[in-house]
Parts: sequence; structure tokens; C-alpha cells
Amino acid sequence: MGKAPPLATGASLNGQTLGGQTLGGQTRGAPVNKHDPHGTGALSGAVLESLPPGEGHDWLTTYPYQILSWHPKAVLFPNFMTPKECDAIIKIAEEGLQRSQLSLRHGETAEQTANIRTSDGVFVGRDTPDPTGTLKRVERRIADALRVPTSHFEDYNVLRYKHGQHYYSHMDTWDPKEFGVQETNRMVTVLLYLTDVEKGGETVLPREGEGNEGFSDYQSCEHGLKVKPRKGYALAFWSLTDAGEIDPHALHGGCPVEEGTKWVATKWVRNKPIRGALPDDDDSAQA
Repeated sequence: MGKAPPLATGASLNGQTLGGQTLGGQTRGAPVNKHDPHGTGALSGAVLESLPPGEGHDWLTTYPYQILSWHPKAVLFPNFMTPKECDAIIKIAEEGLQRSQLSLRHGETAEQTANIRTSDGVFVGRDTPDPTGTLKRVERRIADALRVPTSHFEDYNVLRYKHGQHYYSHMDTWDPKEFGVQETNRMVTVLLYLTDVEKGGETVLPREGEGNEGFSDYQSCEHGLKVKPRKGYALAFWSLTDAGEIDPHALHGGCPVEEGTKWVATKWVRNKPIRGALPDDDDSAQA
């Protein structure tokens, strides 16, 4: 797709986006978002005051991001988590790891699909013991960055990939033709990279780019867009179009780890609410 554009600064101001602006100095008049590791630095110097919120926040938020693709819509958030937050999630998850499972289509068996996904993983959520408060804090941060309330969020699926482990390309959505009618579907996938990986382990979107929706080599890591895991980075891509239809460009996979160990936390975001939203107050410790 050619050379990627430089990182852009996107600031959310009461639902409106201020894209690509860099302002110097000191922010005045606006409370700081307690869940944002970047504070309000990208808006520094702007004489901005937050408006009285309705159901929203009484603070300003900014998250640096880079648009990687429009087909599918894919956005990279650098330094979205702190190293301590990444380490905290690994510590929470590592004792509960089991072989990762798949959603099976009609007629499929676990034995037939065993080599599609070879990672180890565990689901962790709001009821998981978390003395640092990291899980809820990062969940609120994802909601701010995507502008989708936490009521749409599934629990985290934390995954570990050792040498040679992989996940062949797949869709995160449930196609009604294969899985039956669904009340909700997965709209956005957020991948939180918890470690660097020395070699391999990239996230691949083999159908990236307009006109590539027919690509069907599910084991290939040589076609399309590849994103290297970097500790603290987050990748978000949309599996549904703006019209609510399944986007075939959102096919994606995890390339085999060649050196090192890959830890990643997946947060799936539904197109409709599936639970209550987290309160905005941050009553947790800092990682």
C-alpha cells in the first residue's frame, strides 16, 4: 500500500476530532483524563475548556494514532499502554492459560481445526482480581479512543504465542450463513500488544486494500498488511462496515513466532450493548 503516513495526532473534543494539529505550551481550563497515559500534551497551548457533559466526560482526551488502512478500517495507537500496564495484564493471565479454542461452524470438530489456532489463552474481565486496576482503566481508555461505550465490550482474551505458534487468518465476525442468526456481532477488534517480539508474530491482514477481498490463502503471511508487535501499542480494525455489513477485508491472522514470546490481549467490541457500562470514576490503583 506504499509508504505509511507519519503518526497523526487525533484529539477528541466533545465528540469532534481535531486531527493532525500540534499545539505548544500549557493546556488551561480543561480537566485531565485520568485514564489517558498521554494526558493532554497534544493539546497543550490551546485555551480550551470542556463543556458541561451529558452522558459524556468532563475532560479532554487525546490519543496519537496512525491510520493504516481504509479496507478494512485499521488504526494503530502507539504507546497506548504503559509497560507496567502490559506487565500487569500478563501477570493476571499467565496462571490461567489453556489451549485457545475456536468458534466451530456446523459440522466442524475441535480435532479437525486443531492446527488453525495454536496459542494458549485465557479470558479475564471485570470480576477478575486486579489489584492495580489495569483492566478497567485500559477498557475505559479503549472506549475513549474508539468512541464506543464499554457496554459493547467483551472480556479480554489474553493470548501467549511461543516459538512456532500461530493463528491462521480468520474472521472475528459470525456470518449468519455459517453460524446462524446473531443478536449482535463483533464490530471492532482491538489488539493490545503486551510484549515486543524479536522475530515473527506479526498481525497480518491479507485482504487489506480495495479489491483484495477475494484473497483466500489463510496460511500465508506474505500478502497484505503486516503489523509488528510492539509493547504498549494497540491495533484496532473494523470487521463491520459503516453500513453494518461484514467487511471481508477484515480477514486477519497471527504469523508464527520465530524468536521470542508474543503476549497480546484482544478486546472485541460488539455493534450493540451486551452489558452495563463501566462508571467513569477511577477508583483503582495506578499500575
